[in-house]
Amino acid sequence: VKGGPRFIRPIRWIAALLGEEIVPFEIAGVHSGALTSGHRRLGAREIAITTADYEQRLRDHYVILSAEQRREKIRKELAGFAVKVDPALLETLVYITEYPTAISGSFDSQFLALPEEVLVTVMRHHQKYFSVEDGHGGLAPRFVAVMNIPSDPEGFVQRGNERVLRARFNDARFFWETDQKKTLAGRIPDLAHVTFQAKLGSYLEKTERMRALANDLGGDDHAVRAAELSKCDLTTELVKEFTELQGVVGGLYARVQGEPEPVWQAIYDQYKPESMEDRIPRNRTGQIVSLADKLDTLRGCFRVGMIPSGSRDPFALRRAAQGVVKILVEGKIELQL
Repeated sequence: VKGGPRFIRPIRWIAALLGEEIVPFEIAGVHSGALTSGHRRLGAREIAITTADYEQRLRDHYVILSAEQRREKIRKELAGFAVKVDPALLETLVYITEYPTAISGSFDSQFLALPEEVLVTVMRHHQKYFSVEDGHGGLAPRFVAVMNIPSDPEGFVQRGNERVLRARFNDARFFWETDQKKTLAGRIPDLAHVTFQAKLGSYLEKTERMRALANDLGGDDHAVRAAELSKCDLTTELVKEFTELQGVVGGLYARVQGEPEPVWQAIYDQYKPESMEDRIPRNRTGQIVSLADKLDTLRGCFRVGMIPSGSRDPFALRRAAQGVVKILVEGKIELQL
């Protein structure tokens, strides 16, 4: 109901006990009581509980109440596989499962011809799978999924996961091959049809401003070229499908299309640092391009009055400003802002 109570999920029930007594209240038309619910598939719909037996009663119905215990269970089961460490994915899985259990699956090794970044993104972001290392630091044709049931004796879950992943990888390979039919440089005019922000124009206009800024910031020809090509991957099929790979895809395409190393690396790193814990771009060219991008966004948004207020910051201007400072400090760049 518009204007009514807001919560991240529909409220189905409320269990609220103090000692032996129910704490009586109501939210969104749901009244508190002494009933909870078990695992959606394996548990009972209604379970009577007391403060003494709450945790055990849920456990009997396949819900591990403690997030720490779920985390430890996943960690312990992952230890049997050479998975790539991914704390953020682990955290996500802890909070979307009630009875987590790790299972392994495999995929056709022919897909390893695709860049590792693409394969890992498909596994991590789209399927919430851990990727597995091959012993030499590369990818093995395996993955580890965390399901929300205790076992998979018939292998249905494993085969289902493998089938879905195969389809996603086929899509990625198709997009990769389709995109190669047009160079990044050939895509520059297409940026005129991609809006950066209604008041600030297209990505073609942003690219032109970035080129000028890269030059003003003391960047060389490589920096100007990288700025020119930096947003072209926004027009690719691969980025349209996997938006979190923007920048990375541009860098990979620039490399296979023969752009110099400083150029493709700068395109690849252009959004760094994405947080205060993240690394800055690996070379000076990339640092200049990243600065040009962030400074253009800051300058433009402030000019048209889109200034962060309270918790509202739709263009992540605070993060952009922190990124500028981090690059200047860690890159030891002396610049008058």
